[in-house]
Amino acid sequence: LAYHKLFDELITPLGRRLFDPEGAHHLALEVVRRGLAPRLSREEGSVSRRSSKDDARRAIDTTVSIGEGKRNVHFPGPIGLAAGFDKNGVAISGLFDMGFSFVEIGSVTPLPQPGNPKPRSFRLVEDRAVINR
Repeated sequence: LAYHKLFDELITPLGRRLFDPEGAHHLALEVVRRGLAPRLSREEGSVSRRSSKDDARRAIDTTVSIGEGKRNVHFPGPIGLAAGFDKNGVAISGLFDMGFSFVEIGSVTPLPQPGNPKPRSFRLVEDRAVINR
């Protein structure tokens, strides 16, 4: 896909030079919040900015069930987003538009928490990974 090649060969390397890991995280969150991130299309394997939330949910045809009886939980697909990406819940709709079948948002504390001292995110470029502490 041309889209993936554009990100792999241009946008990602440029982003790594321009932003530290935490800055890149904030930029990505803002892109998703504003609805500028790619959206899952009904056509298998493609991405579209014109898809609706219902289109994204229909595009995933694998239902995942966890639990038994009355405690059984159903998800429209096997891929979800774990806690930590959107701690303040500002991009929930955009994350579902991207095709995640469930999104874990924020944390529950009586008052805002400062978090760990910076730097707290580190890139492992060879492993295509990020470590957060």
